[in-house]
Amino acid sequence: MKKYIEEGFDLERLPLLESLMSLGNGYIGARGYLEEFDYPGSVRGNYMNGIYERIPLNYAEWASGFPMIADRMPNLIDLFNITIFLDEEEVEPDGPIEDFVRELDFEKGLSRRSYTYETDSGKIAKLSFEQLFSFPYKELRSWSLLIEYDGEIEVKNHFDFEIRNMTSEGDPRIASSSIVLIETKDVSYEASEGAIRLKTINSDIEVKIDFVDDGSFDSAAVLTEDELNISYTQEGKLELTRLVKYWDSIRDNECDFIEKEELYKEQKAFLKDFDNKAAIEFLDNPQLDATMQFTEFHLLQATTQDIHGNISAKGLSGEGYEGHYFWDTEMFLFPVWLFWDKKRAKNLLLYRFNILPQARERARELGHRKGACFPWRTISGIESSSYFPAGTAQYHVSFDIAYTFIQYWLATKDLDYLAKYAMELVIETARTALEIGSFQNDGFHIHGVTGPDEYTAMVSDNYYTNKMAQYNLQWAVKMWHILEAERPSEWLRLNEHLQIREDEIEAMGRAAQEMVYIYDEEKGILGQDSTFLSKAQWPKESEARPLLLHYHPLTIYRYQILKQADTALALFLVPDVDEEVMKRTFYYYEAINTHDSSLSPSVTVLVACRLKDDVLAYKHFMDSVNLDLKDLNRNTADGLHMANIGGSILSVLAGFGGLSLDEEGLHIDPYVHERLGRIKIRFTWRSSVLEVLISEDMTDIKKISGSPAEVIVNGERRLLGQKAALFDLDGVLTGTSDNHYEAWKRMSTDLGLILPEKFRDSLRGISRMESLDRILAYFGLDYSDDEKQELADRKNNYYQESISHFTPDKLYPGARELLEEIKEKGFLLGLVSASQNAAQLVENMEIEDLFDVIIDPTEVERGKPFPDTFLKASEVLGLPAEDCLGIEDARAGIRSIKTAGMTAVGIGDEDLDEADAVFATIADASSYIINWLEA
Repeated sequence: MKKYIEEGFDLERLPLLESLMSLGNGYIGARGYLEEFDYPGSVRGNYMNGIYERIPLNYAEWASGFPMIADRMPNLIDLFNITIFLDEEEVEPDGPIEDFVRELDFEKGLSRRSYTYETDSGKIAKLSFEQLFSFPYKELRSWSLLIEYDGEIEVKNHFDFEIRNMTSEGDPRIASSSIVLIETKDVSYEASEGAIRLKTINSDIEVKIDFVDDGSFDSAAVLTEDELNISYTQEGKLELTRLVKYWDSIRDNECDFIEKEELYKEQKAFLKDFDNKAAIEFLDNPQLDATMQFTEFHLLQATTQDIHGNISAKGLSGEGYEGHYFWDTEMFLFPVWLFWDKKRAKNLLLYRFNILPQARERARELGHRKGACFPWRTISGIESSSYFPAGTAQYHVSFDIAYTFIQYWLATKDLDYLAKYAMELVIETARTALEIGSFQNDGFHIHGVTGPDEYTAMVSDNYYTNKMAQYNLQWAVKMWHILEAERPSEWLRLNEHLQIREDEIEAMGRAAQEMVYIYDEEKGILGQDSTFLSKAQWPKESEARPLLLHYHPLTIYRYQILKQADTALALFLVPDVDEEVMKRTFYYYEAINTHDSSLSPSVTVLVACRLKDDVLAYKHFMDSVNLDLKDLNRNTADGLHMANIGGSILSVLAGFGGLSLDEEGLHIDPYVHERLGRIKIRFTWRSSVLEVLISEDMTDIKKISGSPAEVIVNGERRLLGQKAALFDLDGVLTGTSDNHYEAWKRMSTDLGLILPEKFRDSLRGISRMESLDRILAYFGLDYSDDEKQELADRKNNYYQESISHFTPDKLYPGARELLEEIKEKGFLLGLVSASQNAAQLVENMEIEDLFDVIIDPTEVERGKPFPDTFLKASEVLGLPAEDCLGIEDARAGIRSIKTAGMTAVGIGDEDLDEADAVFATIADASSYIINWLEA
């Protein structure tokens, strides 16, 4: 049962459940607040990905390059603020509520809740709520209410036109000032149809919300300048369904309403298809499996469906971090989508590419002549952090973004993507590395930066920053030369556009080669930076957590203490150090890591899996996967920790599953942990869906659908899911049966015979000599072997003469397209014809290069209907018969395929009843053939 269920009504737990029960589709989302109740800690949040307001940043002392404005995600108007009355008695949160159940249904993609309420009169009401945010139609939302009560029911719906965002005092992770970010410009409601127009105050972004009410009720509405109030009344049973659609001026995404039933149907189908391609199952641990389903669903809900948004730190589940996007996306969330959905992964990259102009502008504000500096936190692309030591100084953000562009290239080898997007961004971030670094006698140094660990700031030669910069520089040079070789015209265009000099590319290569890393000889470990290991150990008690809420930053900066994994993350992302050095380095920093950041536990899991440390891998995985469900950091009420959610999934994919990418391709090096039991992972690799089953006994890897997949399993290269389509020629790809008949007819005429029309079809699919024997037998003639050979040769000369002028246009419609598609998808092609002239024919029609094997009937002892020719083809291709599909137009050919143990497709004749499927033409059969190969 793929659901998250909460039973019982606990007022104190409700703010936490607002996050846990949040719902969305990556474009719009809402917290799981109880529409009919107000209670302490509630945030009635409704949000839209990518929508922002600009607010001023204030400083006691300003300096050059300090950002003056910041982005903030506005809360949208609450359409579902209701009060319920039963016989004029208000339903209240401290009233007699029983049988309270709420659930997130991951298979249907909706939330439900229900309870009973006893009025003062002793009558019992049953109340049910249901809500859905459509994945297939991202602008649409459905909300339903059903109240059953033996009496008068009234639901009052209040729309407050003054919309405010949440605040919190004393926590820098949440905005401290309550301000209005978006204004209500126009509202109408008539005949159960409403329209609301909103506009941000400074950024001038418009939002339109239209809704339609339907159900069994009477209604009345009162609209004033400040509010809209709608009253719904009914006796006995009140049903209300509200369909809502959203529009914003950034996307300009108009759409039509769709019936609720269709929304539900499409939602379920979408989620089933998603689960077939992207899933993690813990087969021996139902509780952990349910937790992972919760995690996967919330990641899907938080991820943008277009290039205008990203994944904010809290997704669409809350306003923590003001809705900003961080480098969290690149390191913890993008890698998941790279294996689960390339389109979503590419959307995340294109969002970054589209804010490249702002990143260039920011680099100039910081005094850099060239390059691009991406913001530490943003929505629209501008830097929205006012604390530069832990914000702007994190130059690694730009290199992290370049890393993901490189990873996508490794996963796809898409030259169009390289030329259009990746090359430009990777060059610009590599330029930034040159700008912030310098060549010294002992190598290339980078000064004045902050790594991922925000408890250490403004340092030199931070290992993580230097390693990611080196990776960026190396790949800038590699990609530049790849593009020059593969797409010279695009290379010239970019050369001119970016004004790149050859000495600049050479400097990138030199900086990468001479990059400086700190190594402590005495400890035998990598230094986090040039001074970290010279600091004192943290002397204070550990109960005060997180440190950032209890100590001044300067106090924290003076000690060896980590907020989160820093050097360890680099060890995972670029694992090019000696294993013993990796071990010593990892354990040293793990011992002083507070894990105050939710980004940290999953990094420990990933490195611990590499080092096969059962204890640390299990402990931190369980901490990570349960962080929100068990509210381990005591702040999930502010919103879900999306980086941790991505990190939990990545811990399985790249940790226990051992998935990684490099220039050789996809590596699968599973790490079996006995406490987790068997794990099944489904993911996409290029155009294939693969499934990995990890257990103590074995690792089983197979292709579920798509093209053949080449992977490297524990260092051994394997090809998964290879199949072949074996085509007959005549009557399938082209029409030569008439040519054969006319040649036999001409030969018969030479003998003074008239060959009947019935032989036009009866000779199809059988060998030349067998055809001759049938003709002679019909006329009662007997010839010697030499005489028969002469007749067969004569017929063949007539036939060759007739086909000598065959050209590509003689192929049946759709035939070439089908062959090219099969070839493009990586499957094998064979030609299995009874004709000894098949090779000449395919050459004339210019398709010979598409076939991996062409079987000449002389290569086997027995022709069709015996299976020899098809078995010979499968043998040459190195495939078992069951992985081959035969396509024929004659009964003899179909019998040959079936006898060989293959699947048979018949073309043309509906009487080919032995075939597994029959189609009128090869074009009609194309979808079936492709689907069979990919299945």
